[in-house]
Amino acid sequence: MLKQLAAGGDQRRMAFVRRTGATGLTLAELASLTGDSDAELEAFARRTPECVFLGPARRLVAQTALDQLCQNITMTLEMLHRERPRQPDLPREEIRQRTAHDLPAEVFQQAVAQLVREQRVFADARTMRLASHQIQLSAADTALKQTVEQLCRQAGWHMPTLPDLCRLTSRPEGHVLADVQLLLTEGRLVRVGDFLLHAEAASELLARLRQAKTKGETLDVGAFKVLFDLPRKYAIPLLEWLDQTGVTRRYGNTRLMA
Repeated sequence: MLKQLAAGGDQRRMAFVRRTGATGLTLAELASLTGDSDAELEAFARRTPECVFLGPARRLVAQTALDQLCQNITMTLEMLHRERPRQPDLPREEIRQRTAHDLPAEVFQQAVAQLVREQRVFADARTMRLASHQIQLSAADTALKQTVEQLCRQAGWHMPTLPDLCRLTSRPEGHVLADVQLLLTEGRLVRVGDFLLHAEAASELLARLRQAKTKGETLDVGAFKVLFDLPRKYAIPLLEWLDQTGVTRRYGNTRLMA
């Protein structure tokens, strides 16, 4: 590193960046070390393959440090997949806490984006999983998952919550949650606020609503409750779900069919 510092130019700049590991340096921090301008340092970052420039945060990170973070993330995913074989997706925030809790958020985001580009990981805003992860359920586990689905199917629009399913099955929350996540991934369940709606009940609700109300017609809470014979406890979350999915558009206390 001393030789690189003495060499000056890009070698000197890169030595400072490498020294900070996955934390990296902002352009302002590197400028204070080198005396270079932001424009000079940004040009250096863009022409140097060893350096990753995180534009919005104006942060520089060595590619080797980013690669190591990617490796840490995949190792953590592998470990958790082994510990939770029935859980299809893992909480993204948990992975961040385990691998990058002391790093700037943009560095973790860049590492995840790199893993997604390399098709090593599937990720969305809330969850992550290894692309190679496959769930293999035993006959007993399959039966338990079917029990959870059947309870949601029987409930219809009087949707259960996760605690309800735990009580009805006399099983720990972690086990039931794994079944719920599988059913959500398979499209058998739909999350409606804190409730769980079976896909068949969701389809029936949409069909009946479109039969009763045409595009441009108004829909208020009272009319919705009467139409589906629902208490407010279920009507409000279902109406909010309809807003989120674009079936209705809310204007104050009323909604329009989209």
